[in-house]
Amino acid sequence: MAEDRVSIQVIRQKALEFLREHSTMVVATASLKGEPHAAVTYFDVDDDFTFYFLTSDISRKFQNLGENNKVAIVVGTGPQLSTIQGGGVTLKIDYLSDTSAAETIVQRILRRAKQSNNKELPVHVFPNVKYGIFSIKPSWLTWLHLETNVHPEAYIHDYHILVP
Repeated sequence: MAEDRVSIQVIRQKALEFLREHSTMVVATASLKGEPHAAVTYFDVDDDFTFYFLTSDISRKFQNLGENNKVAIVVGTGPQLSTIQGGGVTLKIDYLSDTSAAETIVQRILRRAKQSNNKELPVHVFPNVKYGIFSIKPSWLTWLHLETNVHPEAYIHDYHILVP
């Protein structure tokens, strides 16, 4: 197997570096009726590959997550030949009962978004909108990494399985 050539610890570390080089991801949701929706959102990720994102409480994404908490995610949509894809279930973080954790997550996401040189973040453009804070602990996560000049020690001509 390809992972035998490179240690899984090196692959996971390089995958985290890849994720931290990006500030946005695509989140795909579906309603109970199966109506799909995909949207780009700012995110943050922990060392254990737990993802965090914010979304407006009037967005289709928020509505779908209230009905069906299963999601798929994609980080890296080109033009590079490297992408991380995954799926799992979301958990809504209750701001009132876990204010400290929620504030930390919001600040981390906003800090990463600002690093992308975007001065007009949605929370600034729409200051009166309420936001939901969500986490995703993927049940599966893969990294297709065909870039030989970026993270070359993790290059393989196949998917790296990061989770499970």
